[in-house]
Amino acid sequence: MGIELNPNQREAVTWLDSPLLVVAGAGSGKTRVLTAKIAWLITETDIEPWQILAVTFTNKAAGEMVGRVRDLAGEAGEAVTAGTFHSFCARLLRRHGDTLGYSPGYSIYDESDSRTLLKRLISELGLPERSFSVGMVRARIGQAKNEMAGAGAQRWTTGNWIDEGVGRVYAAYEQALRDRNAMDFDDLLLNAVRLFEEEPAIARRYAERYRYVLVDEYQDTNRPQYLLIKSLAAVHRGVCVVGDPDQSIYSWRGADIRNIRDFERDYPDARVVVLDQNYRSTTTILGVASGLIKQNSGQHRRRLWSELGTGEPVRELVFINDEEEARGVTRIIAAKVRQERRNLYEIVILYRTNGQSRQFEHALREAGLGYTIVGGVRFYERAEIKDTLAWLRLLVNPRDTVSLARALAAPRRGIGEVSLGRILRHLAEWAGDPLDGLAAAAAVIGRGGPGLTAFVDILKRFTARLEDTAPAELARGLLEESGYLDMLAAEGTIEAEARRENLGELLSALDEYGERAGAEASLADFLAEVSLLTDIDEWEEAEPAVTLMTLHAAKGLEFPIVFMTGLEEELCPILREDTDAEALEEERRLCYVGMTRAREELYLARARRRRRWGSVLDRLPSRFLGELPSELVQTIDQLRLDPVARAGSRQRGERRTDAAMAEIPDYENENQDAPTELVPGQEVEHSILGRGRILEVSGTGEQLRLIVAFHDAGTRRLMARYARLKVL
Repeated sequence: MGIELNPNQREAVTWLDSPLLVVAGAGSGKTRVLTAKIAWLITETDIEPWQILAVTFTNKAAGEMVGRVRDLAGEAGEAVTAGTFHSFCARLLRRHGDTLGYSPGYSIYDESDSRTLLKRLISELGLPERSFSVGMVRARIGQAKNEMAGAGAQRWTTGNWIDEGVGRVYAAYEQALRDRNAMDFDDLLLNAVRLFEEEPAIARRYAERYRYVLVDEYQDTNRPQYLLIKSLAAVHRGVCVVGDPDQSIYSWRGADIRNIRDFERDYPDARVVVLDQNYRSTTTILGVASGLIKQNSGQHRRRLWSELGTGEPVRELVFINDEEEARGVTRIIAAKVRQERRNLYEIVILYRTNGQSRQFEHALREAGLGYTIVGGVRFYERAEIKDTLAWLRLLVNPRDTVSLARALAAPRRGIGEVSLGRILRHLAEWAGDPLDGLAAAAAVIGRGGPGLTAFVDILKRFTARLEDTAPAELARGLLEESGYLDMLAAEGTIEAEARRENLGELLSALDEYGERAGAEASLADFLAEVSLLTDIDEWEEAEPAVTLMTLHAAKGLEFPIVFMTGLEEELCPILREDTDAEALEEERRLCYVGMTRAREELYLARARRRRRWGSVLDRLPSRFLGELPSELVQTIDQLRLDPVARAGSRQRGERRTDAAMAEIPDYENENQDAPTELVPGQEVEHSILGRGRILEVSGTGEQLRLIVAFHDAGTRRLMARYARLKVL
């Protein structure tokens, strides 16, 4: 196969006699094993590529898998069915959803669509928003779906008025989705399971087709996903699941760690192969991470080992407050770029909650360092993109009233909330073609009638072209004829121009999809593909910027240098009144995942005080820090280095810092003073941003601020003491 494997990896790749569980420790090469196994199945067995199904959790991982298989097995690798659980189910339901009452053009509602619909239903049912927030109701319904509990489940009739209210919304939500020929993400899984249960002939057809099923990240599967895999492997029993119980961190979205723990119960003849050689991290980083995770109960665990050497010590950074935490981390990053010539994209800052990013964003901006946030506003969630997708979804599914409401306002056509309500009520009673019903509604809404008539005319003309026109051409035509581009042009602002550029990117995405799919390209498939994208799918790994992301988002990634921040009680781990031993173990697994993202250097940062909800609170160090092997961790305490802040006693649970320990590296203690004379008009040079001219100077001393127009990097606002500009 042309790929080097260690003995355990080779056993996993070539095992075919029974179901296989591969326990793949962090950085142990599970992707290599998965792709090598698929290539081996294609080249060394009688299993055809189209008889292989590989399921992952992100489109990015699926794409990389297919690419690697193609490299190993040639073009035959492209015939393998590879994708996420949701994309597999979406395709399955396009073909067979009619047996459940859905037409092939059904819509997939993302989080925003789901929240919009739930908000309307909560209002229509007269439930108080204070007690029935959209977020709470959506979370409760999602939890129920992950547990396969429908709106008629007993939990909604317990006598608790909150449960009863959520049950009413759930029932209305299910009906509303069906009326709109739509499914949310959870429905894709549930309806696929339901399809197999209600149509055993279809279930058997797929179980017979797929002679071998491979599942990545099996520890993160929920109940519906577990049942799907069990059904697909029912005939041939050719199944290989790969995962690591120590990296199960998604119970809040339904992941059930018992699925991987109980695999041997489901398949008594299963072979278990443990991958324990780590190819990512130094032995020091692995030692620290292993010291943490061994506090959890578990099975199949072996101590990870590496041949990459000891490397740098793991450093615990203790700062006075959260503002200093952000500044201190930023100073280290700036020095690594300047002195060690590290690239910004080699560095990641991890945190437990999204709100922690604000201080780091501020500090990085002041230092003139670029950054990108994974989990911010994603491309396909931007308003102008969702507006355009709403129009496109209506072409495929004219019953989608959530998309209808959005498209009617993009641009506005004189149809307000009252008129929209009349339109929706009219459509609910209309038994014929939805577009004809929409046209008839023009007579009942008064002043908005002409606008609605023009709107329907556009939809009808483009719907007629749906089958013989490329998706990109449909989108181009809609943007022009809908008046959306004219609306942006009329605004005449920089923001409007940026939105126009984003629409250009959408058209590029449609063009790329058309080239990729060829004759099989369809607007419905493109919309499904877009609906199933994740933050990680849209993240560009090689951007020249520091990456900021949550610990959850970092799963599956790796970086040379990792800063884990906010390692304090009540933050990492997050502790609530209902936190039990199982929840605490998951928090520990999450911390372990963060540590094992690091290849070369790992920094563990915390603050003694942190501002939360408008108050400055004293913070205790995370209990996880006390569980680490002390001989592998070097503590650098800002209190010890700062004579002004040195007063005060050591907090409970802190590790002692030896007097002889090296202080913060040179790049932490170096003089950050700016050049003495900085005035507008000067030509200056920045180590990263290059040459530029100072436009404005304000403040004095440590608060000296600059606005600099760089030749290549544009205009930036900088703090002089961090920027370290060289006057030319």
